[in-house]
Amino acid sequence: MEVACRREAPQRNHLQKANEEAVKHSSPSSSRYSSRYHNCESVRRTEALTFPALGRRQPVFFVDGDAALLPDMFASGEVDRLYINFCDPWPKSNQKKRRLTHGNFLKQYRRVLADGGQIHFKTDNDKLFAWSVEEIPQFGFQLSEVTTDLHKDGAVGVMTDYERKFFNEGKNINRCVATMVPWEEPAEPEAPAVAAEPAE
Repeated sequence: MEVACRREAPQRNHLQKANEEAVKHSSPSSSRYSSRYHNCESVRRTEALTFPALGRRQPVFFVDGDAALLPDMFASGEVDRLYINFCDPWPKSNQKKRRLTHGNFLKQYRRVLADGGQIHFKTDNDKLFAWSVEEIPQFGFQLSEVTTDLHKDGAVGVMTDYERKFFNEGKNINRCVATMVPWEEPAEPEAPAVAAEPAE
């Protein structure tokens, strides 16, 4: 898993979890913004990548980490947008806590997202998507732009290499946007009291 962070003027961040192809093919929305990307995986290097929309190269910082460590990398409210693109679906039921849309990860994302911050989620895995659109709202996110066939009427937006491959094969792409809303984690139910043993 890689994490990419784009810093917009003056202090706005867009955080993208994606493979390296997603970073190479992403382009900032406006040429007046400077960009800084952070990718987290088992790599340690800095590269400059070319973004076609800007016509110039931008630095990309690679660090060794994963999504569970985001609160150690970014301050509270520092991230405005987080992208999860084509992550491992971890299909077995005993692996669901590893899914990047599991509640344990969602609670970590809430710690770094700004008020009204968003998660943009795309996957080719239909079962993961169906599970995720049930899971995500339970942790203080409102879903919008939900689709199970993003490119039904033609290519939409900038595609990753994987996404274009799936598109050319006729595979549907699932996508949704999750906007963070006020939420309080429910208190854990108290354990039932153990009945006292009768005195002899």
